[in-house]
Amino acid sequence: MSIIPICPKCGTPAIGVATEVLLHFAKTTPPPDKRWAACVSASCPIAYFTSGQTIEISELTQALWYKDARTNVPICYCSQLSAFPLMHEAR
Repeated sequence: MSIIPICPKCGTPAIGVATEVLLHFAKTTPPPDKRWAACVSASCPIAYFTSGQTIEISELTQALWYKDARTNVPICYCSQLSAFPLMHEAR
């Protein structure tokens, strides 16, 4: 049985993420020995959390597509693919 992490701010079920994710997105280096989770609620200011520590979206180096409605926010960070070309092609 796996335990689903719950965001301490909004109570939304979250998704577990590797510490490497935070190394790419957080402005400060997170402790490597913790189990991190991503809050996927678009309205919550918390991006990532672990027991006793949270990282807010304001503390990230890049916007997260699921928390930012702008069309130029990457949905694929490796290739910098944004939602805009996808939305434009669908028309």
